[in-house]
Amino acid sequence: MEGINITPKLNVSPETAKWARNIILVAIIWFFVTGQLRKWLQSKQYGQAGSDPNTAFAIQVRQACNPTGISIAIDIDGTWDNDLMLIADQISNVNKVNEAYTNLYRENMFERLEKELNSTKFQEWLRRAQSAPVVQGVPGANVSKTLAATKDTVILSDNDSTKVVRTVKAGETIGTRLKAYSITGRSGGKNLYYLVSWNSFLFLHNQGLVLAADTKEI
Repeated sequence: MEGINITPKLNVSPETAKWARNIILVAIIWFFVTGQLRKWLQSKQYGQAGSDPNTAFAIQVRQACNPTGISIAIDIDGTWDNDLMLIADQISNVNKVNEAYTNLYRENMFERLEKELNSTKFQEWLRRAQSAPVVQGVPGANVSKTLAATKDTVILSDNDSTKVVRTVKAGETIGTRLKAYSITGRSGGKNLYYLVSWNSFLFLHNQGLVLAADTKEI
């Protein structure tokens, strides 16, 4: 038997190979398109929130969920679990967010999250949402104004406040102030943050959170 190759050969027809390549290509396109669609919908729907943070959180919860709501699609395409947990950390009244979610999407937010998350993660989400910092809109501070940095500062992602999306030097223009939020942390300390927007390379629209104390109107 020495020198004899007994490995079975797998005969794949050209049609089968072409079919497999097409399936892979469709899957890649699907993941890309759904990711871009989520970003576009989030940007579009955020404008519906006005000055109500509960509506803003409801929209963010929806955008972190699978866009179809179909069980098999949730299993395949997945849910943005980390984004949902970060949103939970900012919610001050989870029942108010559920009310806003139900008004927007005609379904119960808790029931949707039970479909999107496994039992352990769903319980963790509830725990974090019920013990999160207090986030309040600041009356009179939601007028659009151009801001500049008074000192070197950073802009945080409005979806993940642990991520720095941009650094700004003292004196540089930051962008346009859209909203203002007074955020009370678990320790009880309050900080005022501005939601700002700016255009970057190829006029792409961006937005994030900046500490109000590091800014001035220009």
